[in-house]
Amino acid sequence: MTHLRWWLVFGLVACSGGTKTDTGDDDDTVGDDDDTVGDDDDDVAWDGECEDAFSPCGGDPTGQWNVVGVCEAVIDELDCDGLAFTVLEDRTTGTVAMNGDNTYDRVYNVDVDLEIEIPLTCIDPVPCALLPGLSGGVLATCTEDATTCTCSGTVTDVDSADGTWVVEGDEIVFDGGDRQAFCVTGDHAVVRDPSGVRTNWVR
Repeated sequence: MTHLRWWLVFGLVACSGGTKTDTGDDDDTVGDDDDTVGDDDDDVAWDGECEDAFSPCGGDPTGQWNVVGVCEAVIDELDCDGLAFTVLEDRTTGTVAMNGDNTYDRVYNVDVDLEIEIPLTCIDPVPCALLPGLSGGVLATCTEDATTCTCSGTVTDVDSADGTWVVEGDEIVFDGGDRQAFCVTGDHAVVRDPSGVRTNWVR
């Protein structure tokens, strides 16, 4: 699922529950599940209320699910050492219908308050005070000290999709090609998309 691509708005700004910072190398490892993101740029991640580790275990995802939060997101192709995100509150909700006829219908309502610390070297020559206007309304306030521009704001997004699904091992394959690692334990499921985003489902 690509429901977290709105995070790239921060990449445009920066490059003109937990905190993760830019690791500053070309092959960053994200999360406790040994999920390697590996590209030619730096990766930045944030996490919300994640389990200490995620191990895909498969299971039967059939049923009606409620989304209770995004667990981890990865923003790639950033080049800004020291950039950090802190999730202040995650109110993400949604529904996922995994029907017995192997069709699905989902709606994600993303609603996240966060704080971003951006080294001034990453935005030079753009003044810190201009970032709220450049963010398209995502950032509400930005303040500056000697080295850092600290901004707060709210990200909202509605993402919906429908199509077909099948289970292959410990992956759900959506629409014939979008592979999502998953683990169903009773009435709880964790689903991880190819970009590293983990989402919590309950039923």
